[in-house]
Amino acid sequence: MQRIFPQHAHDVYRGVPLVYPREIDDVCERIRDATDGLGVDEKVLVDALSSLSASDRSLLIYRYKDLYREELKDTLGRDTVGDFRLLLLLLTMPLPEVEAFILNVATSGSGTKERLLYPILLGRTNEELSMLKSTYYYIFNKDLTWLMRSELSGDYREIILLALERLQVTYDPEFHTYEKAKADAVKLYDAGEGRWGTDETTFVRILFSSPREHLVLVNDIYKKKYVSDLEEAVRGEFSGYATEALVFYVRLALEPDMAIAIHFERMMKGLGTDEKGLSAAVIRYHWMQPRVEQLYEK
Repeated sequence: MQRIFPQHAHDVYRGVPLVYPREIDDVCERIRDATDGLGVDEKVLVDALSSLSASDRSLLIYRYKDLYREELKDTLGRDTVGDFRLLLLLLTMPLPEVEAFILNVATSGSGTKERLLYPILLGRTNEELSMLKSTYYYIFNKDLTWLMRSELSGDYREIILLALERLQVTYDPEFHTYEKAKADAVKLYDAGEGRWGTDETTFVRILFSSPREHLVLVNDIYKKKYVSDLEEAVRGEFSGYATEALVFYVRLALEPDMAIAIHFERMMKGLGTDEKGLSAAVIRYHWMQPRVEQLYEK
């Protein structure tokens, strides 16, 4: 459903050679100069990194290693500390590694940080889930599915494990017809609001295997037939992080820009800002920022 990784990350995964414009080499040199000596010139780093699009920043990360035989994140990690260091590290890792790093942070230390997991794992294309699972195993030598099974419990674990099964299918108008949407709406009702005790697996499988275009139609039919929409059905049948995760998924399908805007707000409200969650959201959804800003302006 959602393609987060820039094209360059897909090219590297597929073994396609990258082509670097001269401007990328110039930024590499500026960063090297800013970190060559005692301390680090933070202003130069911020200016250099913020001047690049998400796509160009991914090129920078690969090019820097080619030129200096060192990971950019290792160069910057030596001389920075705290939340600034975390943000720089996230800015200077390939996005598949960023997500693997966040998943590791979420499952390390005392207690699992469930709220960091579902924005990464839900609503992703099958290819990007494969890339993420491979990257996580390469860096941490752990199977992501096994890790989630051991760290989570209850309905939330079931949701995350189903997401990792790569159930997404490509939209096909000849298969995803109005009749199928009607049938899926009935199946969702029968698995949730229409029975005593929710059939969580059936309910979630239908959601996760429905392309965005199909789920929009299913939602319209469901609302006309049963009054409540899919988000309201989720809220009535699930609780806790399971509800948060599925509401995020449904919103992502129906109103993606609004879903991300609400996600940003969640990271900033309450007692203090969730720095890790906010940093992760800024890096991952950088390409959506102009559209999200328009929503706030309205």
